[in-house]
Amino acid sequence: MDLWDIGRLLLRRWFVFIPLLLITAVATLQTSNYVKPEFTATGSLLLVPPNGKAAPVPAGKQAPPGNPWAELGPVQMAQAVTIILESQKVRQEAATQGVEPGYTLKIVTRSAIIEASVTSKSTGKAQATVQWVLKKITNEINDKQKAFAEQPTLKINTETLDGAGTVTPVTTGVRRAQIGIAGVGFLITIVFTIIVDALITMIRRRREKMVRGAVRAVVPAGQTTVHSSLFSARDAKAKSITSADTMVLSVISAEDEPTVRQAGQNAGPSAPDGPPQH
Repeated sequence: MDLWDIGRLLLRRWFVFIPLLLITAVATLQTSNYVKPEFTATGSLLLVPPNGKAAPVPAGKQAPPGNPWAELGPVQMAQAVTIILESQKVRQEAATQGVEPGYTLKIVTRSAIIEASVTSKSTGKAQATVQWVLKKITNEINDKQKAFAEQPTLKINTETLDGAGTVTPVTTGVRRAQIGIAGVGFLITIVFTIIVDALITMIRRRREKMVRGAVRAVVPAGQTTVHSSLFSARDAKAKSITSADTMVLSVISAEDEPTVRQAGQNAGPSAPDGPPQH
């Protein structure tokens, strides 16, 4: 069965196909009432390079070591902190704190800006996760520069750009569910229509076989009649096969009940009245 045959079958059984198709459409539209959208929150933080110089060292004293992170720069610090926060250990800590562990971090190209984003089913949890991540970044940067806690001008500092977390709804899950329901519903509609067509065809052939058996039961031995349709008088076209005698069998259908009428056997032309002509 190719696509053309399936199309003709669906048109022939439209009384089954169309209602099921409407049910599928309604179910697809109602999906948004049961599948809730998710929310994505994003926040950003800037790493600021040192803006001061070390105090002059008194004579006779050794100069304290410089800040290695300041020498590397804010970009390298941002990369290091990003790797730390994306580790499994920190993600497990986030889960224990009640925030989403599936956050993502990204460094803006050619800058020391770290962007944090997370997707959650609630706006509150999404915002709380972003705030937790930004605070964790700040703590990691300060921990790596503890030796310069009393000299903030010599260390890399952070400046929050978007700490509250900008929340946007995400409807990807709803659309994915709608596409899935529409596809499965359409497939079920086609399969169910094919099954109904097969059942109707089987019942019709069974009834036709029963009527043929009834017709054969009333036909005398030696006479065989093949009928193409026993259910519709307007479509009935009988084909008669005569062996020894000539017989005409007519099958007339009235309300799906066949009636058999048999003509006389060996019926020849009627002889004219009166004496034969010489």
